[in-house]
Amino acid sequence: MKHKRVIILIIILCLILIPTGYARLKTNMKITGLAQIIGKWDIKITDIKTTSVCENCDAGTPTFTETESSFDSKLIKPGDSITYELTITNNGNIDAILDEVIYQYDEQSGSSVIKIVATEPSKTLNAGDSTTIFITIYYDESATVIPSVTSKNFDCHISYVQA
Repeated sequence: MKHKRVIILIIILCLILIPTGYARLKTNMKITGLAQIIGKWDIKITDIKTTSVCENCDAGTPTFTETESSFDSKLIKPGDSITYELTITNNGNIDAILDEVIYQYDEQSGSSVIKIVATEPSKTLNAGDSTTIFITIYYDESATVIPSVTSKNFDCHISYVQA
């Protein structure tokens, strides 16, 4: 019986001392961090220039902002043409892919002898890269008379999305 009491006393002491020992061996850790978004979306028009102008034609002074460009072409006779080179640059650090290109021509009220041909920009525009579009405006060489409507509007909408 004496042994039973000693064993019970040892068990009680163990139950009291084990949590104390565990508490002394415990280590607290603290983990902190910071998450930031450093992606930069910056696709824009960076240049427009005239690359070819027919003799005696007027290419005007092409202008651009980050998201719009414009030009005013003046052609004289059938076969005349003017070509513009438009540069789009990805100054950001996120790669982009071409979502859509929509060309709109004023076919209802615009001159049928003024033709517009445009190349499409690159399908992918990686960070730091540029792409060019060539837009050629020309007076249809098969025209035999000066039409009563002598102008035509042209719009091009280009959309890039995250790759």
